[in-house]
Amino acid sequence: MPPLSRRMALFLLLAPQAAAAPHETAGRVIYIHDGNSLTLLLHDQRRLRLRLADIEAPALDQPFGEHARQALTALAWQQDAIVLVTGVDAAAQPVGKLFIGGREAGQVMLRLGAARVSRRQAGDPVLLAIEAEARRAGRGLWSVPEGAGATAAQAPPRD
Repeated sequence: MPPLSRRMALFLLLAPQAAAAPHETAGRVIYIHDGNSLTLLLHDQRRLRLRLADIEAPALDQPFGEHARQALTALAWQQDAIVLVTGVDAAAQPVGKLFIGGREAGQVMLRLGAARVSRRQAGDPVLLAIEAEARRAGRGLWSVPEGAGATAAQAPPRD
């Protein structure tokens, strides 16, 4: 491959990450798509669709998928929020941490049992401790007893 083509390939590979350098923004949550993605109306009237970092919630057609969306709706819908955009996902959708009233939404979703720790964050002791506490308390995803469909309800969401 000629050097110019190699450089172009590298640019195209790294461009999404470069375009999403960590930054902070603020707005109001105007739509909840599912248990880990939502849309904000920013102060400059632009819309930002955001996937919550560090967590995975069930898809809407999976067990507890609607429960997860309802939990995120109760927490965030029509609330003013601060967002720390940390990157983009494979679909070029912004990913970040959402703060409402000083609470980080991903941690709240874990505490409610409405999501699990993302496989990419499996080494984060704080997130793992929050998830473990929800498991012990039998909240949300973890309310299904062993052998009673727990495998389907607690399986990681589809990517």
